[in-house]
Amino acid sequence: MKTLRTTKSMNPVTKFLLAIIALSSWLVAGPAWSAIATVTVAPTSASIPLGQPTSVTLVWTVTRSAGGLVGTVSSSQGQFVVPGAGAAAVLATANNALYQANVPDGVPATLVESVLVPQDVAQRAMKLGVSNLLYQRTFADSLGGGTQMASITLNISSAGASGFGVTRMALSFDNGAPLRLLSRREPLSAQAEINFIGTGLLQGEWQVAGPPSTSSEPFYRTLSQVRQYFAGGAGQVLKSPALPTAGAGLHYVRFRISDPIPGFEAPVIRYFVGESGAGKDLPAEALVVTAPPPFALLADGTAFSWEAIKGARAYQVELYAADRSAAGALPGPGGGDPAPNPTDVSSALTHPPVAGMLVPGKLTSTTLSSATRQHLLPGYRYYWRVKAIGGDGSIIGMSPVRELSVP
Repeated sequence: MKTLRTTKSMNPVTKFLLAIIALSSWLVAGPAWSAIATVTVAPTSASIPLGQPTSVTLVWTVTRSAGGLVGTVSSSQGQFVVPGAGAAAVLATANNALYQANVPDGVPATLVESVLVPQDVAQRAMKLGVSNLLYQRTFADSLGGGTQMASITLNISSAGASGFGVTRMALSFDNGAPLRLLSRREPLSAQAEINFIGTGLLQGEWQVAGPPSTSSEPFYRTLSQVRQYFAGGAGQVLKSPALPTAGAGLHYVRFRISDPIPGFEAPVIRYFVGESGAGKDLPAEALVVTAPPPFALLADGTAFSWEAIKGARAYQVELYAADRSAAGALPGPGGGDPAPNPTDVSSALTHPPVAGMLVPGKLTSTTLSSATRQHLLPGYRYYWRVKAIGGDGSIIGMSPVRELSVP
């Protein structure tokens, strides 16, 4: 009669192989109890103004229960909903994902979110006969298992009764333009136009990034710190200290607000410092643009592209406001691309550009940043061109003017 062999009678190699097989089976199956145990959010309630966008800073705390294993907690989106009205009451979605990797089992993970509450969310909730709404998120574990949801109550109030918050910020230089081309040691400053709600203390920093960091990942240094009391609920303008213009090259400027944290990225404006006589020389070469085509409709991802000019240290994309009643297109020289009405173009170019981008000379394409897009109004037409800037700050190339429309 055959007898069963116990592990005590097995040789060491057999015992080791059986242990490997058992461990592999357990890892493939995964811990059946993997799940999100708890989710909390702080604060649990906040006030939002009726008729104005506002930002709310939230701290989500998530705890896992996963049999001792490390994992990732995540939430793909947040939703603004009317409480108790079911799935049909989703008013808007915030598509910014939150996640934190390498979270130990049973150790709380902290995720900070600054969510922008759109202006129409409170208005739509009021039309449904409610005075508050929920902002909720569902968190999941990378190892599977159950999920958990938490929410904050947003109470709709008048602008005067709401908390202090920044709703909008626009940056420009001292002449009102969003970009500048100037000589070394020419005086320059910037200004931030800030819209806010409520009353409180605003804290922020004027920061600048200069070459060579602006050719790759900008490195910002602080020029000055700002602590200013805001009251009255109207817009307020903050002026920067003198900006550095001793060094030639491309520079970025921003005003970074640290408190209250806004629900948007800090806008950035750019200026280029030349060695001498910046922008006073005539273009030495025609610059060829390849996109967008004449009379294009501007979309979020529209790329502005051109052919490289030898010796260019930077390129400047400029957009000018066009008269809405301007005439249509005229044939271009030699039967090429259609051109805008030359009289209207000449009139538009007598004014500073309403928007633009400065990009390093190694690039021949760019898209407009969200801050630049804010200067362009829906339903309006604009003229645009590209300038090539040499190492001394002079313009060494310029493209023909093209027209585009903002839908």
